[in-house]
Parts: sequence; C-alpha cells; structure tokens
Amino acid sequence: MVAKNSSFFDSFVEGRSVKRRVREILRTAQVFGHLEDIQLLKDSKRTLYYAIVRDERGFKSRYKVDLTNERLV
Repeated sequence: MVAKNSSFFDSFVEGRSVKRRVREILRTAQVFGHLEDIQLLKDSKRTLYYAIVRDERGFKSRYKVDLTNERLV
C-alpha cells in the first residue's frame, strides 16, 4: 500500500516539475496566456509535450515543447 502512495506522489511531483519547465520554455519563447493543458507525446529520440495555451482574447493555441533541448519545436 505504501508503494502505491509513493508512486502517486512521485508522479504528482514529476507532473508539477514538467509543468514548471514547460511554463519557463513558453515564457522564454514569449508565449503569453493561461496554460490550459499539457499532453505527453513520446518520440524515440526525445520526449515532447503539447502545451495548450489560451490567450487574453480566449483563443487556444497548441505548441509542441521539447524538454530535452528546452525549446519549442
């Protein structure tokens, strides 16, 4: 039972870390707005995430973020 809680906590902490890193990359690329969702996209060479951002006018945009190289793709 402890292992399940520990793995849940680890995944929660990892998710927060990913969200923080994605926000930093978006801010560096001067993408502003509310981060709605992050979706994982596995590739053989790297791990990519789709970041869905809602701007101040309500439009949603999807950005592909490469955490390995810390940049937008």
